[in-house]
Amino acid sequence: MVSVLIPTYNYNALSLVKEIHSQLTHSKVPFEIICLDDASVQNVYVENNQINALEFSKFEVLAQNIGRSKIRNKLASQAAYDWLLFLDVDVVPKNTNFIVSYLKAISNETSVLCGGINYDVKQPVGAKLLRWTYGTKREAIPISQRINNPYKHFLSSNFLIHKKVFSDIEFNELLTTYGHEDTLFAIELKNKQIEIKHIDNTVYHLGVEPNIVFIEKVRRSIENANYLYQHQLIRKGDITLIDKFIRFKTLRIDRFTAWIFQKFKQQWEQNLCSKKPSLFVFDIYKLGYLCLINQ
Repeated sequence: MVSVLIPTYNYNALSLVKEIHSQLTHSKVPFEIICLDDASVQNVYVENNQINALEFSKFEVLAQNIGRSKIRNKLASQAAYDWLLFLDVDVVPKNTNFIVSYLKAISNETSVLCGGINYDVKQPVGAKLLRWTYGTKREAIPISQRINNPYKHFLSSNFLIHKKVFSDIEFNELLTTYGHEDTLFAIELKNKQIEIKHIDNTVYHLGVEPNIVFIEKVRRSIENANYLYQHQLIRKGDITLIDKFIRFKTLRIDRFTAWIFQKFKQQWEQNLCSKKPSLFVFDIYKLGYLCLINQ
């Protein structure tokens, strides 16, 4: 009935798989767990290979890195069951009834379920504070808000989808680096008038990156957003940052904003890596970088 699909890269997936395996076993539904490693450069194979010892579970390493979108499509192509549960490797279910909650929410009217994401209330050390602050303020959206804008708040880190629906859409493989593959997927769902039903079934995001690593990933995400804009794959309202850029371009202040970014980049990064990172500064930083790469 359920194929749990977990893309991995430089991360120990064993604890997550064990928890999901335990919940699935107790639910007494047919299941499988498939983990594909996207050619990790770190030696995590010893731990992850133990996944193969678990019933109905498989861990496999790809010969070469294929990217975040393509590996998810590959996972889906290997799935045996009609319902696909996609989980990022660096999450853990908030509750022990995580699987049961998804199973109870399945209906003939709904083919996409999104459980949401959460973060530990305890702040991490300073070196990871930016990612935690951003996650708690911008990603950990309560169910009461998610249901009001279901496509905007879709996250690929924790969702259940019918295999037939996924096969009609899939993740866009033009995006090979970090960022906005879930945005584009949600846009395709919206274009095909496929409802996303949000439920309160969150996972904790454990993979909180160091500040500098997160800033670099966000720059890659901005480049992806710019690619979608330049190739007319998004419309007004799809990505807030792009809407702001278009407004600045219309007002002819995008060049000035790019200049400001270059002048204050180092100062802004010092703030973002401090003990009190400002999301307002982060927003300016992102808009400035987007303006810069369009000069």
